[in-house]
Order: sequence, then C-alpha cells, then structure tokens
Amino acid sequence: MRGSSLRREVQAAAAARDPARLARVADGLRGSRKPGDRFIRAVALRELHQCSGDAAALDEACAVAESIAPRGVRYRLAWATVLFTRADVRGDRADVDRVIDLLRGALVERLDAVELATGLMTLCCAYYARFERASAEADLDASVEVGWAAVRAAGDNAGLAASCLTNLVNPLRARGERRADRQDLDTAVEVARRVARAGASAQAWSNLGTALLARHGLTRDPADLDDAVAALRSAADGTGPFRPSAVANLVSTLVTRADDTGDARDLAEALDLARSVAVDPGTRAALAMALAESSERHHRPDLADEAIDLFRAVLAETGPDDLWRAGGLANLSTLLSTRHRHSGARADLDDAIATAEQAIARTPPSHAHYRHLRGSVALDRHRRWLSTGDERDRIAALEHSRASIDGVDPGDPAAVSLLVNYAGLFGEAEPDRAIEILGAVNVRGPNAAVPLTALANALLTRYGRTEDPADRTAAAAAADRAITATEPDHPLLGQSLLLRSAASADGEEARAFAERAAALDVAPPGVRAAAARRASGEAAALGDWAGAARALRMVVDLLDRTVPAELDRVDATTRLTPYAGLAVDAVATAVLAGDLEGAVEVWHRARAVLLGRALSRGRDLARLRRVDPALADRLAALSRELDTVDYYESAGDVVERRRAAVRERESVLAEIHSRQGDLLRTPREPLPAADEGPLVLLNVSTLRSDALVLRHSGIELVPLPDARAEQVAEWVTGLLAGDRDDEWLFGLLAWLWDAIAAPVLAVTGTDRPIRWSPSGFLAFLPLHAAGHRGGESVLDQVDSSYRVMPVTSRARTRRPWSAAVVTMPVTGGAAELPAAMDSETWLRAHFGAAEFVADGVVAALGRHPWAHFACHAHSDLADPWASALIADEPLPVSVLAGVRLPDAELAFLAACSTSRPGTALPDEAVHLASVFQLLGYRHVIATLWPVPDRIAHRVTRLVYRDMGEDSDLAAGAVRRAAVRVRELLPDKPWCWAGYVHYG
Repeated sequence: MRGSSLRREVQAAAAARDPARLARVADGLRGSRKPGDRFIRAVALRELHQCSGDAAALDEACAVAESIAPRGVRYRLAWATVLFTRADVRGDRADVDRVIDLLRGALVERLDAVELATGLMTLCCAYYARFERASAEADLDASVEVGWAAVRAAGDNAGLAASCLTNLVNPLRARGERRADRQDLDTAVEVARRVARAGASAQAWSNLGTALLARHGLTRDPADLDDAVAALRSAADGTGPFRPSAVANLVSTLVTRADDTGDARDLAEALDLARSVAVDPGTRAALAMALAESSERHHRPDLADEAIDLFRAVLAETGPDDLWRAGGLANLSTLLSTRHRHSGARADLDDAIATAEQAIARTPPSHAHYRHLRGSVALDRHRRWLSTGDERDRIAALEHSRASIDGVDPGDPAAVSLLVNYAGLFGEAEPDRAIEILGAVNVRGPNAAVPLTALANALLTRYGRTEDPADRTAAAAAADRAITATEPDHPLLGQSLLLRSAASADGEEARAFAERAAALDVAPPGVRAAAARRASGEAAALGDWAGAARALRMVVDLLDRTVPAELDRVDATTRLTPYAGLAVDAVATAVLAGDLEGAVEVWHRARAVLLGRALSRGRDLARLRRVDPALADRLAALSRELDTVDYYESAGDVVERRRAAVRERESVLAEIHSRQGDLLRTPREPLPAADEGPLVLLNVSTLRSDALVLRHSGIELVPLPDARAEQVAEWVTGLLAGDRDDEWLFGLLAWLWDAIAAPVLAVTGTDRPIRWSPSGFLAFLPLHAAGHRGGESVLDQVDSSYRVMPVTSRARTRRPWSAAVVTMPVTGGAAELPAAMDSETWLRAHFGAAEFVADGVVAALGRHPWAHFACHAHSDLADPWASALIADEPLPVSVLAGVRLPDAELAFLAACSTSRPGTALPDEAVHLASVFQLLGYRHVIATLWPVPDRIAHRVTRLVYRDMGEDSDLAAGAVRRAAVRVRELLPDKPWCWAGYVHYG
C-alpha cells in the first residue's frame, strides 16, 4: 500500500480506534525517506497517540513532521497540526507559541482552499489554547477573527465548513462569558445549533450544550438550561472519543438544573451517569468535580467523599510523569480544601496544602491555572496560620499570594479574585500596595462590588494608622460605590455596609449603616455580629443605652453561629478572640439600660463559652452523633455553610440558598430539642435557693463597674465606682510579673476590699457563704482574701467560693469515700518538692481508702470520688488549654476537658497556679481548676500563684483535718486553713492568700 491507499488505511484505523493497525502503518514506513511517506507516518503516529495515549508516539510524530517541514508549506501545516496536538495535551505554552508562529508564516503562501481553511482552523484553535493558558483577550479576539476567516475559506465544502464552525463555538462562548456579551453568546448558540443539526456528531451536540449553558449563566433563562440538557443527552447517547466529555458536561448541567429547580430526579440521573461511565483520567476527574458540586449544592458529604476517593484512585493509577497529573492534583486540592471548610477536619487542610504545592511544582508558570493555584494555596496556608499560629504558614501564604498577582493586569476580570484575595490577606500588613492594586481594578457588572469593598477596607486600615481624613473620605466613597453595585439581598452587602459605617464621621449615619448590616440575614454571621457591635458603640455614644444593649444582645445571640459548637477547640478559640470583652460590655450596657435580668442573662451566655460547650455541648454532640449521626452531620454542614459565602455568586444563586440554610438549621435544632429535650440548649443558672448564699457577679468594664447580687429573692445592683478597668489591669500586670514583694500584695488586698469586697458585703451580709463570679482580669485576683492588714478582711468574715459557669444539677450516686492520690516530689527539669513526700506519708496515714497512683492517672480518677495532686503544674497564659498538671506525664487542660466523671466529689490541686486563666480570653476562665469542675468534681481546691512547698504541705493537712470526709465543708476548710497560716506568717500574704475553692 502506498500513497492514497495508506492514507485511507490511517483514516479507517483512526475511525475504528485501532492502535494496532495504526502502529503497523507507522512501523511499515519507518525507514522511508520520501516526504509523502513520512507525512503519512506522522499522521499515523498522531492518531496512534489519540487512540492509546502513547506519549512517545506523539513526540515521534512531532519529530517526523518537523523533519519534512522544509519540503513545503503543506508539510509545515502538517507539522503545526501535530505540534498543536501535543500542545493541547500537555499544556505547553512554548508549543502553542511555535504553532502560531508556524501558521502565521505558512498562511501567507499560496494554498488551495482546503489547505487555507485547515490552516486557519488550526490557528483559531491555537489562539484559543493560548488564551486558555495566558488569559489574554487579544488572543481570544484573534481566535474569533481567524475562525470566521476559516469558515469563509471553506466555502462550499460543507464538511470542512462544519469543522471550522465547530472550532469557532468555544472562542465565541468564552468571549461572551468573559465580557457578559449576549451577542457573542447568541452567535455561539446559533453556530453550534447549525452544526449539530447538520452533522449530529457528539462533539457538535456537546458544543451546543455548553454554549446554551453559558448563555443560561447570563440570562438565567430556564429554556436554555432545558435545551442544554437535551443537547448534551444527544452527545452522550453517541459513540466515539467525545462521548465521555459529553457525559461529564451532562452531569454538570443536570446538577445545575437540579439546583435551579430543586428536581431531585436530575441529581439522581447525574450521579448515576457519573458512576456508570469508565473513562480516561481527565474525564473521570471532571466527573469527580461534578460529584463534588453535587455535594456542595445538595449538602451531601458522602458525595464529596466519593469525589475525593475517585481522584485519589485516578492519581494512584497514573505515573509521576503523567501529563494529566498536575491538573488532577490541583482539582484534588480544591476538593480537600472545600471538605475542610465544611467538616473542619485539620487533616483535609493539611492534605489540600501539600497536594496543591505538588501541583504547583508540576505546573509551568505560564499556564493559565498557575496563578489561581498559588492564590488558592495562599488562602489555605493563611487559614492554617490563623488556626495554629505557625509563622511559616503566614510567610508561605504571603509568598504564594504575591506570586499569584505578580505581573497581572488589574483590568483583567480573571485576575480580580486574586487581587482581592491578596488585599484581604495582607492588606493590613501592606495597605499601600493593596490600595494601589485595588485602585487600578476596573470591573463592570455585579462583581464590581467585590474589589470596591476590599478597597474600602484597605483605605480604612491605612486611616487607622495615619488618621489621614482623605483615606476616610475615599473609603466612604468606595463603600458607597460597592453598596450601589451590590444586589439588595447579596451577602456582600453586609460587609459593604459595615465598612461604610466605619468610614462615617457622623454617629447617626454610622449607626444606621451598622444596623442595616446587622439585620441582613443572608450576611455571614461574623459580619452581622461585627456590625451589631459597632451599632452598639454608636448607640452608646449617642446616649441610647437601650439601643446599645439590644445591639450587644444581638452579638451574643449570634455567638452560636459565629462560633458554632461544631468547631474544634483551636478554631473556636480563634473565632472567639475578636469577642474578648463582649461579656463585660454587654452586662454594663444592660445595667445602664436598667435591665438587670438582661444583664444576668448575657453574663451567663457570653462568658465561659468554650468551657460551657465542653461541659454541655461536647457531651450533647457526642450523644447526638450516637443517636442520629445524620442529623449531627447536617447540623455541622449547615453551620459551616452559613459561615462562608462566595461573594462572586449572584444574589439569585445565593440568597434563597442561605435563607433556606438558616431555616433548615433552625428546623434541625427544633427537631433535636423535640427528640432529645435540652440537648444543645445553653444552660441557664437559676437564682440561688432559699438556703443558699448569694452569687455575686462582678463586672468591671470601661463603661462602669458593678456587682450583681443574685439571691433567692431576686437581683440587686451594687455599683462599684472605685473598681476601674484600668486599675484592675495594672494590678494584674504586677501580679503576673512574678517579682512583687509582700507589701505590694498587701496593697492589692486592701484595694480589693475598698473597691469591691466591702461594698458587696455591706449588701450581702456575712451570715451565709458567698460565691464570687468575677469577670475578665478580676479572675486573676484574690477576692476571697481582700482586706486591710490587721483590719477587716473577707477571710475573717465569710466563706468564699468561686463560680465560673452555670452548672446544671444532676443526680449523683453517692459512692463510698476513697481517693486517688498523685504525688511527684521529683520531676525532671523542675525544682524538687521534698514536702510532697511528707504529704504522701501523711496522706497514707490519714486516708484509709486511698490509691497512690504512679501512672495511669486519668483511669485512676474514675475509680475514686476524691483526688489529690501534690506535683508541679504548668500555667500557660497564652494558651490556657495547654496548662497542665505534671504527673507521670503532663495532663493538659485540652486532654482533661474530654474526661467525664459523673460521681466525682472533690479535687485538691496542691500545685502551682492551678486557677490562673489565660490573658487573651480571660472571660473564658479556662484553667485547671475550672476544667476539674468540667470533669464532674463538685468541689475543687486550687491556687492562684506558686506557693512554697512546705506551706502547701501544711495547708493540705489543715484542710483535710477540718473537712474530714464531707466535701461540702471544703470552702470553710480552705478559709480556716488560710487564716491559720496567716496567724503563723502574718507578714507573708503570698503564703496564705492564694488558696481558692471552686464549687
């Protein structure tokens, strides 16, 4: 076979997708030096690659075609065609550039109509391919122009004209989508429909479906969506190489229609199709993305899991040098990152970052997706930095974000999200650059609000540093433009209104903007809470305390959604940090508004949020997950959906979905409450019983300071004008310095008496024990020991206890008395505690039923209602969850918080600083003493600061001798022990003022 016979054989083998026949033709021509034979061999090798994916065959085809290129323009066109196939497969920008240069040169020579049309058609595709990689609109325009030239050159050759029109559809569609140009989209649909009706190939129907889907994205016309589904069904019903991608497009379109109409049948069909088609890695990846989209839109985490598993399987089947691998890694990273945002699983975030960085290493910087890969991993690195505080993540995030915007055209719509993300992540550190970048962005249409909002934020950041009124004015102008450009119910409007409030110099106007933002139910809860807090501040400045109190109550109401219970402890702490001081301000504002009951309510709801959740919600969620895991998953998914929003979505896409999510979350909670009673309800503290002593809530705010005395008869307000917030801060700073002498501490005790204790005791009396519940930094100070040296003091008048959070009563099983005793006189790396051994000897003699524990401490706690620790402790002010008792191994707060001991009675923590909270969120009152209450102990004895070893031994003996086996005597026993040590060491308050009782 020679010449035309060989060409017919190649065509037939390619149509039959028979690689063996193609390989025989190519091998049979291997030694020929005739240009015609070598041309046929190059075509056979190219078709062999198309059938089998043989990369070596494609490289050889390129080499053979290049070798005959000098023999004439026909051969140069062949080389360009084969080279373009390789460029299309590998995404190599250099190959695309070479194809364009080759064709530009060849097409100026004398060509017949078929050669000219074919060359122009390939050039059209090459320009479009370069646009996909570099996003240059000039290439897109050139692709459309050359594509029409190819159609004209094809003339009456119907088959060739159809091919030219087929290749013109995608550039027209892409330009219409990019520019929101209805005319281009109409033309793309018209051309695609003409080709499909004439030829009825799978590719033609697939092109028509994607063009209709693009037009639907602009017009939201449901008829286009229905027509797109019909066209893609026709494509998927066919055979040949285009069918798998047509199936993938049909899956995606069915998912879109299901989202628009709520028709579950479309989703079911999409998923059946996705699972039924076995295809090449690229198309399987497209199907996995469709599964992920289904999961996102229809709240099906199982589909996200399936998509990720599919991606992992495909990647496992491909070699490290496979051409598809970079794109597969990039898509897998996207899915992992999305699943992390919904589930909170740290492992998914770690995997997303590692996978994305592998993809970046395999992607050339010239590739169109390269910048977006860098931008995506910047967001994930920044997210992990916020969670862990690891500075390496912050530095890497900055490097990735800078790389994502390096050299971009601010006027390019495709670059807007990268520029906005950079400004959002690092605008605070580099506001000048962020303002310069965002000021150059020129976006039309609904997405214009996104960069304008980011610009307003950057300008306000700089204004906060320079106080240049020009920045404030410019921020207000940018926010006004953003508000005008934003659809009325779009979630972004909340952020724009909040920024406009911050930029206003007029209090009434600032309040009005903030209240609008807070009331926008589709806005993210964090934005609404920030707006409500700003509205409260503006109302307070205007003297409207009732309005200020209402606004802060809204902030407290939003805490459940701003810091959802489903978050892990690290992320919840990060989310709660901006709300430091909320509780004291909310209480003070309610008092100023004359609402004492409201003050008590917000006190209990806004303090010890994480500890309270660990007490009730952690247990409740675990119970819910056991009883109804699907309901627990749904609650977590809804909370995360409401916490995040894509600001680039149109209001029509997002508003009803978010409102539906709000309604469904409320419905889920109502179902939980109806089926499980008080599960996931915030516990409320009742007023003390008639035979109980008063509970005193101590609130120190920059607005005012008060004690709220709760008794069986009601609530009484005790103003504390001399307890100013700045004084408390000064005393706490001195206390934490660790170098203050005894006279300094006597001064602190006297101030506590004069400013707080004396006014309170004048109202409560001293006939019943008193329970103190101090706010903020007051929790560091020894209120129970307040008094004047040699004069009146709390220690001489009343038993004191401390209360951190509301405690719900529950039935207890009274167990026979016994104790777990942990003593560590020697701890590696710490000072020896010789008296701890004396304590152990005394405790062995004193306790008839005690287990002296050397290891397995947590297990031993469950065997005894009492526990005693004589060991070192570590108090971590920056991260109180890392505070720990040093027993056989460190027992950190974060571990202990997960233990539950329902029948525990008393824990004596004879270790250093076991009731010292953290400084970042002091209202959270997270320390070892509060966590032992969380474990279930009704009474906990602890210390505010380090106490000498010998004193600790003496106090231990005094307390146990006094209370015997009755834990309810603990508060009095601790007070009397402190008094006894004071009698022995009257000038050493550090030795006797630090012991506290919680219960």
